[in-house]
Amino acid sequence: MSPKFSLGRLLAVAALLFVAAAHEAQACQGQVYFRLWQDGEEWWYDVGEEIEIYAGTEAHVYVHVQGRGENTYTTSARIGYPEEFGFRGDARVVEKSVRMKAQNNDDRNNGRIRFTTDQVNLVYLGYEITGVASPGQLNNVPGNCRVGYIPIRVINE
Repeated sequence: MSPKFSLGRLLAVAALLFVAAAHEAQACQGQVYFRLWQDGEEWWYDVGEEIEIYAGTEAHVYVHVQGRGENTYTTSARIGYPEEFGFRGDARVVEKSVRMKAQNNDDRNNGRIRFTTDQVNLVYLGYEITGVASPGQLNNVPGNCRVGYIPIRVINE
C-alpha cells in the first residue's frame, strides 16, 4: 500500500467520522441542552452549538435534557476531556484553553463543569449523562444522546 493511498484512505475515514458525529449531534437537537452560567447570567445552547466564552473568564456549563412541555430537566453527568468519552482530542490542547476544575460529587449530581478560559481556540469537552432529575427519566433520553461533546470556542474580548 502506498503512503499516498494510506493518507487518502485515512482522510476518507476522518471525513466519515466527522459526518457521523455531526449527524449524532443533529439527532439529539431538541433533546439535550447546555446552559452557560457566567457572572450571574445564563445562556442556553442546543446540542452541537458552539458556546463562545471570552478568554480569561470563569464559567460553568450544565447539561440538561428536554422534559415535558417547555421544561428542561437537570441531569447528573460526567464532563471532562473528550478522549474519556470515546472522542478524539488532546487533553493538553483542551487544558491550554479550558482549565477545568475536577468534578466533585455536587458537580456530577448537577451535570456541571466549572472552568476558567485561557488561550483562544475551539476545543471540545466530552460528557455522559448518568441521571435525570425527577419527574424525568434517563430511559427517555435516547441512548445515542447520553454521550456527546460540548464545543467551546474561547475568543478574545
